[in-house]
Amino acid sequence: MREVKTPADLKGLKIRTQENDILLKVYTDMGGNPMPMAFSELFTAMQQKTVDGQVNPALIASTGNYDEVQKYITDVAAVYDATAISINYDFY
Repeated sequence: MREVKTPADLKGLKIRTQENDILLKVYTDMGGNPMPMAFSELFTAMQQKTVDGQVNPALIASTGNYDEVQKYITDVAAVYDATAISINYDFY
């Protein structure tokens, strides 16, 4: 594993992504080797160095103890993800 500061730093790194055509293309275009796999397999895959990194929010890395198996965290900001919060007016 190594620190990622530019897209060129992804060259050759095996990055776990969700099975999503857009993410696969984005990380391939940046030189990485995206590897779709189930999230439940990720910690072990990082432990065994089957993958070099992951595509997940920082909160996942923090709460999942990924600091035990990864040295760096980088906000690549490769895709935009919007979240809408809605609530029933009567409940509010």
